Amino acid sequence: NKPKEWQVEAWKDEEAICAYAVTSKVKYQGNYSARIEHDGLADSRFVQEVEVEPDTFYKLSGWVRTENVGRDVRGAYLEIQGTGLRTEVLSGTTGWQKIEVSGKTNADQEVVKILCRLGDYGAPNSGIVYFDGIELKKEPTR
Repeated sequence: NKPKEWQVEAWKDEEAICAYAVTSKVKYQGNYSARIEHDGLADSRFVQEVEVEPDTFYKLSGWVRTENVGRDVRGAYLEIQGTGLRTEVLSGTTGWQKIEVSGKTNADQEVVKILCRLGDYGAPNSGIVYFDGIELKKEPTR
């Protein structure tokens, strides 16, 4: 169960269970949020490919809420894969927080992957995270 136009990618410990959902019970805006739950250690994410303009500034932002996300490794965050651009990381239990990151696409880049993550490569985590209002917006020329 995932948001329309998004895919799911994951790595998990043999005993971990990863669950993905679109829920109307917990949301910040609109009709629903996207939920990832790790019962055990895992690194998983919702992924969407987005067309972009080369050599252009963009801002990735969204609202994130966490429940019992481990603090010892990377928690919940947004990422523009392949660019090194990541938002701040949320862990523990938080209310809705807006997180964002800005940066420039490469000179030959026409597509990016937007990741809504819980955990990271080599840093699996557990807990629940909700994502809402995820946006990638072109920014004015700097």
